[in-house]
Amino acid sequence: MAWIFGSLSEDTLKSVYGLRSSQEVWLYLAKKFNRVSATRKLDEDSHLLETHTSAACHRSW
Repeated sequence: MAWIFGSLSEDTLKSVYGLRSSQEVWLYLAKKFNRVSATRKLDEDSHLLETHTSAACHRSW
């Protein structure tokens, strides 16, 4: 767990203080940071659509 703790910001470290195992820490971090905002998802979906559309245009030539 020392490696994990050494990689965290002070604020995040305070959040995981008291957790007893690296699994608990990883699960907490996943819940906290593994969120996709609606804006980010829309941006990613738009980018995928643009890429797909561009690839389809190049294949039709």
